[in-house]
Amino acid sequence: MGRVQALINELAKNFYEERCAGCTPDTEPSYEFVIEVHWDWDRVTQLVYESLINSGLVGEYKGRDYSYLLNITPYAASMIMLKWWGDRNHPRLVEIKRNLRELVLRVKEVFWEDITASRVKREIQMAASQYLKEAEKPIIDLFAFYRDKVPVRVYRKFVQANIDYDPEQKTIYVSGLDSDVGHLIGKGGAKVKQFTEQTGYKVVFVDDAQAQHD
Repeated sequence: MGRVQALINELAKNFYEERCAGCTPDTEPSYEFVIEVHWDWDRVTQLVYESLINSGLVGEYKGRDYSYLLNITPYAASMIMLKWWGDRNHPRLVEIKRNLRELVLRVKEVFWEDITASRVKREIQMAASQYLKEAEKPIIDLFAFYRDKVPVRVYRKFVQANIDYDPEQKTIYVSGLDSDVGHLIGKGGAKVKQFTEQTGYKVVFVDDAQAQHD
């Protein structure tokens, strides 16, 4: 949140014209510019929207031979809107548009990792849901147990691994994870032990050569 606010504070310094309610003409603007502040991850949209509204940037501005209105549309659309009265080729218009584009680009860069993680989580949920329709309860419990206990990268590979359940032995066999298996076993087998204690099922991580069992 602090990083977003710092970017918006920097943007606000570039709006130095006189602020005056009612100083834009009562006519159609010479030019309109709109840039989206809306992405798939709703929290980013909400943070930027609230920060922009609280910044006091919304309003009418008057320059020597131009005037403009800056507005922020509500959550659902989440766009920065600029209405301009004056020469469409005015250097100041070019400058304002550049400042707004840079703000949106830099905010996206700031939150890129979080946005990416959000999309990956949705991909995981979609991949897991198809499997869960056919899976038995022990395997459903296994996915639920590890969902928040391993990195997103490992969990995505985990839900696509080879998994079998032996009801007689109450044992789940997982293969095909290679070096990532350490994340699932835990230090000294701590995660495997915790899963068994919570569910009563054993889980065995094996390589492809050992995956065959009776």
